[in-house]
Amino acid sequence: MENFTANFLRYPVLLPLLMDEPVEKLPHLRLHNGTIWRWNRPLIGFDGQGKAQLRIEHRVVPAGPSISDSIANAAFFFGLLSGLLEDEDKRVATS
Repeated sequence: MENFTANFLRYPVLLPLLMDEPVEKLPHLRLHNGTIWRWNRPLIGFDGQGKAQLRIEHRVVPAGPSISDSIANAAFFFGLLSGLLEDEDKRVATS
């Protein structure tokens, strides 16, 4: 939630839109968050049954502004993945 709050506070919405999707689908949050490009960013989506899912997008390591930044971003990403793999409750079913 901290990332979504930071995005809202740091990056004002430039083009307010009226959307036809129900509020439960978080259309405005998904649009706004989808326009902000962090090195590691959380995105909310919905599967075919309407269940919310969170995914982490990670920019490729060579895109970092410095070697230290690239290493830090890769360490964060791979640490996050290894933590998710160890916790069976947080695994995503791929069916």
